[in-house]
Amino acid sequence: MRYLASLALLCHLAHGAPSTPAEHSARTAAVFEVDRFFAGSLPPSTRNFVIFSVQPTPGADFANCTINTDTGPKVPTVDKVVCTDVNSITWSLEPMGTGMHFSVWWAFTSHASLLGGIHLDESYFKDTTLADGSKSQSYVGPHKFTLETTMVMNNPGGKRKMEESVE
Repeated sequence: MRYLASLALLCHLAHGAPSTPAEHSARTAAVFEVDRFFAGSLPPSTRNFVIFSVQPTPGADFANCTINTDTGPKVPTVDKVVCTDVNSITWSLEPMGTGMHFSVWWAFTSHASLLGGIHLDESYFKDTTLADGSKSQSYVGPHKFTLETTMVMNNPGGKRKMEESVE
């Protein structure tokens, strides 16, 4: 009888123990750390650049990501490109609304990636008129920030190119 009472008490305590909801765990499971984020133009030329480092998992080395383009004296629009140091990391910087959207993908398997993104407000981009009258744009927002991530499937639905049949 004494053991039965102890067992009942332990079961009651086990059922009352706090647990972390699954949705909370998934929301906070992975965060990308972005450091040394700089972007802008290189006057007086039409060259421009984006450079940053990203840490896809806590304790991992930071991967350096850079691009140099010749698209004018402003922060460049960058379609999804592979990171300089680590080919499992891709990123983009594209106009969206009143600013730009910065996204980073880390392909941790051939089937899935973690995607993190942030909207960079228009106030983070400064236009400057130089002494010779030429214009230059640079990113003046935070240079260190985090990106909360979401898991996405690579090639969802297994889309394949169909060949036309010739009769």
